[in-house]
Amino acid sequence: MEPIGIMRAVKVWRAANAALESMPLSRRNAGHGKLVTYAPAIICWEACRFLPPRELHVSASEFRWGDAVETRVGYATLETADRLIRRYENLEKGRHKYIQKAPRLSLWKDLVS
Repeated sequence: MEPIGIMRAVKVWRAANAALESMPLSRRNAGHGKLVTYAPAIICWEACRFLPPRELHVSASEFRWGDAVETRVGYATLETADRLIRRYENLEKGRHKYIQKAPRLSLWKDLVS
C-alpha cells in the first residue's frame, strides 16, 4: 500500500464534506434535510461510490483523481444528499421522528439501496 492512497482518500473526504457544508442551512436544518446533520458519512460514502477503490493506492493509476476531486466529488455529494433526503421523505412521513428512527439500520439500508 502506498501513501498516495491515504492522501487521495483524505482529499476526497474533505471535498465531499465541504460540499455538504456548502448546502444552504435552510436545506440542511429543515425537515428531512437533517439527514445531512445526522448521517454525513453515509451521504459521502454513497456519493463517492463512483470512484475506483482498486485504484486508490496505485500511484500510476490511469483514473484522473485530481479532476474527480475538483469537479465531480462535490457535485456528486450534493446530488446524492438531495436524492437521499427525498428518499428519507418518502420512507419516513412526518416530522420530528429522527431520534426514534435514526438508529434503525434498516432505514439506512433502504436509503442507499
